[in-house]
Amino acid sequence: MVEFAEKLGKTIKIERIRRDMNQAELAFQANINQSHLSKIENGSVNVSVIMLKRIADVFDCRICDLLVDVDKN
Repeated sequence: MVEFAEKLGKTIKIERIRRDMNQAELAFQANINQSHLSKIENGSVNVSVIMLKRIADVFDCRICDLLVDVDKN
């Protein structure tokens, strides 16, 4: 399970950087505490479906798009 959290966190971080956003911007737009977002990106916490939906909404993608990318990373 830890490996999955790490891969998902890496996927979120890659997408955030690709969109030229910093953690503060993504956290604000997704209504997530920045320290919690950092933990998500580092894979040290499991992300809830609600948090994942908020992040996907900011990225204008579907949750499944983020999950598919986990297999690539």
